[in-house]
Amino acid sequence: RASRDVRHEREARDAAELRLAGERERQRATRRALVRARQVAAVCGVLAVVAVASAIFGYVSSRRAQRAESEALATRALAERARGEAEKLTTFLLDDFQLELAPVGRLDIVGDLAKRALAYYDGLPPELRTTDTNRNRALALVRYGTVLRTQSQLDAAARALAEGADVLSTLRRQGDASEATAIGLATALSAQALVARGRNEVPLALERAAAAAAVLAPLVKAPSPSVALRRADGDVLTVLGVLQVAFDSEDTGIKTLESARSAYRSIANLDLADTPAAVAYAEACAWQANGFEQLNRPQESLHAGEEAIRVATEVLDKHPGYTSALRARGLAAANLGDVYADLMMLTKSLDMSEASARDYAVMVAIDPSNAISWNNLGVAYETSARALVRLGRIDDARARLQAALAIEQRSRSSGTLAFMLMQASGTLARLEAEQNNRRDAEAALAAHRRFLARAVESVPVGSLPYVMLNADSRHAVAVVAQVLGDYGQARIEARAMLEVLRTRAASDASQDANWKDALILGNQTLAAAAYRLGDDAE
Repeated sequence: RASRDVRHEREARDAAELRLAGERERQRATRRALVRARQVAAVCGVLAVVAVASAIFGYVSSRRAQRAESEALATRALAERARGEAEKLTTFLLDDFQLELAPVGRLDIVGDLAKRALAYYDGLPPELRTTDTNRNRALALVRYGTVLRTQSQLDAAARALAEGADVLSTLRRQGDASEATAIGLATALSAQALVARGRNEVPLALERAAAAAAVLAPLVKAPSPSVALRRADGDVLTVLGVLQVAFDSEDTGIKTLESARSAYRSIANLDLADTPAAVAYAEACAWQANGFEQLNRPQESLHAGEEAIRVATEVLDKHPGYTSALRARGLAAANLGDVYADLMMLTKSLDMSEASARDYAVMVAIDPSNAISWNNLGVAYETSARALVRLGRIDDARARLQAALAIEQRSRSSGTLAFMLMQASGTLARLEAEQNNRRDAEAALAAHRRFLARAVESVPVGSLPYVMLNADSRHAVAVVAQVLGDYGQARIEARAMLEVLRTRAASDASQDANWKDALILGNQTLAAAAYRLGDDAE
């Protein structure tokens, strides 16, 4: 029994130890599970913190992005407004301000503004370029080309005008029906017509001038056309009328110029509240006087010319030095000088020619870059010299012709200027020959040939202008030879003149009257030389 109790005690103790060991193992497992749970909880906590931080960061970033986008949109809108205001200012400088600069006559200022505007447009990033931007850039090109044309930079003018006209034509085809685009295109086409005239491309000049008028015609016929539209219509009609008088039909040109006068008068009825309209009206009158003179209708020419001088003088009395008014008055005075010469009123002819020269002298003093004014000044000097010769004032006539020839050193070279110098040197050669100054006459003829070579550079070989220039030169040489008593040489030159005239291209359809007049003059010169040589047969 004692042993059995011991055994039971031992077994009880072993069982208790086993239970204790199991309990300890369960405690250790519980602790391990608790540690893992705590670790998981810690990780989850960290992840939760990260998630919260990420959410906060995302929210902040989203708000920042929204603010940045808003700021970007605001900045873009501000840039668009700034660009729009800059383009409005540029358009003002090239259009309205250009009218304000008319009294000053500084073409170089207008040209520089247009050039700077082009640089601005070309520097804009693509995303800021709009249809308005393209149109305004094209308008700047047109203004720049117009200035270059007046400065006799015909090639550069042609490039600028062609690009501007192409852009504006494209915009109109794409549905741009704005008045600004229509006026810009008409102005470009009209300026292209004047460039073509300067290059002696007569058919092209007439075609572009007519196209310019056609662009504005429907708009002008609409109810209540704007002042800008009526002013532009008057401008393009004036150019068309001038070209029609010179190369097409004097009667048609006179009617077109009358329409131009009506357009200008409709703006302010010649009230000087709109001085540019009054000045443009005066210039249209001056050109109309030229048309009447071409048709040998002296009284109507005098009436139109005197109207031009009256209006231009009213402007100049209020605005001395207004260059557009000076140009209109100078042009009208030059025409009246020709009319009075035809009527044998030589003193009045001289007075008008001298008045024209004074106006153009003021213009070139204000703006030395204006090649057209330099040319017109030379023409006025040469016309004055002709009147002085007929009045017997030979020394004064020589001084006027020498003043005309001196313009070569003061103005940009061009075909138009070369023709004026060619005429002046031919007249001087004849004057010196009539005074029996053979050496001076030959020197003037040498200058005449040099100017001829320069004048024909700008015209196609074989064209009517080319033929007429060479024929005119041959006649000048023949006349000088005849005056000096060298009838054999005079006959040679007269024959050469007629031969040149007969090379006229069959396709030339303009200036028929001038060609026929030259043919008659050549035959008369040949007959006079042959008579002196006793050659009755010729």
